[in-house]
Amino acid sequence: MYLGRTTDNKEEMLRPPPFGPGFVEIGPAVRMQIWHSSFTDPGPDFNEFVLLDVHGQRVGVKRVEGF
Repeated sequence: MYLGRTTDNKEEMLRPPPFGPGFVEIGPAVRMQIWHSSFTDPGPDFNEFVLLDVHGQRVGVKRVEGF
């Protein structure tokens, strides 16, 4: 799994798939990391969206299948 990018954009955190994670609410999240698989990794391709609070603790995770 590879870190693709990090964003602080709350609208992007709420954007529905296939262009976002589709979180219904983000609660205390202030940052989102977007992790993804590689074509060379075994198994299906996916994107994983991880919400982080001000302390860097995970407060939400959502996986979207596909690349």
